[in-house]
Amino acid sequence: MQEYTVLYRGAAIATLRGEFVDDMGGGDVLPLPAFDAVRQIIADACRTHANLGFLPPNGALVGGVSAEGSRAGDESLRAADDVCDDLELRDAHGRLLQTDWIWVYGGRTPDDPIGLMASLRNRPGTTPASMPRPPVEDAGRSRRQTNVALVVLGSSSRASDSRQHPVSFNQHRAPVGRAHRHSRGVR
Repeated sequence: MQEYTVLYRGAAIATLRGEFVDDMGGGDVLPLPAFDAVRQIIADACRTHANLGFLPPNGALVGGVSAEGSRAGDESLRAADDVCDDLELRDAHGRLLQTDWIWVYGGRTPDDPIGLMASLRNRPGTTPASMPRPPVEDAGRSRRQTNVALVVLGSSSRASDSRQHPVSFNQHRAPVGRAHRHSRGVR
């Protein structure tokens, strides 16, 4: 487990004990006294999530299923989103962790634990893209190689030319709006 400092608008409000695997991570939040500035906002958003988008009245865990409860729920989620947008994570050496997002949850009741999840920012060019391999068929060829190898015997439309010749699937596709050079129409 690593320890990180959680800052809100530059002030340390908590310690995060957790791990990051690949670019995702999180853990337990140990609030500092300054956490009280955001505690109720986080608790209200968590109560709203648990109550399917409706903010329960007066610190309750359920209820408030009404138009007013829906509006209050939207406001609480928006407020928590604004708080989380202003959060930072710093490592033990004080270096800023570049994050895409940070979300704090929990604290619906005084004894409810508080957690944090975050996504570390991917740096362009440092993570190679994985390229999917084409599906392999029985003969050991990919589906594309098999399709290219398939040939259809087509007949010529000229009466004088009665022999058959192979035509591949993708050979005779004309651009839209123009006659194809292989067409039998006016040249």
